Amino acid sequence: MLKAAQSTLAQDGTAQQTRLACASATCLPFPSGSFSVITCALATHHMDVAAALAEMRRVLRSGGHLLLLDVGALPVWRTAVGRAAIHWALLLYGWAHRSNRAKAEAGAVPNLRTTEEWQSLLRNSGFVHVELVHTWAPRRMWYPQALLYRAAAA
Repeated sequence: MLKAAQSTLAQDGTAQQTRLACASATCLPFPSGSFSVITCALATHHMDVAAALAEMRRVLRSGGHLLLLDVGALPVWRTAVGRAAIHWALLLYGWAHRSNRAKAEAGAVPNLRTTEEWQSLLRNSGFVHVELVHTWAPRRMWYPQALLYRAAAA
């Protein structure tokens, strides 16, 4: 991915102004307050969400913005029937798709948050003006919905 990014930056003529790094989102190699904007797309459900948000907040300047796009749990998933349906769906999915990708996606389901849970988690991580900018309806009733949040660093 870094090589592809370097190639794109070279073509755009912006390679000299850009530093690329490969690092864990829970341990970023940047000083506190380094960035005015952070974007994260379709990744947090694969990691320790609270630790990643805390680290994003650390490297974000006061007043800077986080744009976070990820998938979210539907409220029905928090009901007893919903939890049972997700459990069985994951078993069937794992049985039908025996790939590493399927294992990674199934393992990430417990990290999916409802819109209310995302808002609480963002606020508890030191973000203010937490705004759900857009949601996309799931293609199927059992699919997660896509959520786009904007939040500011306190």
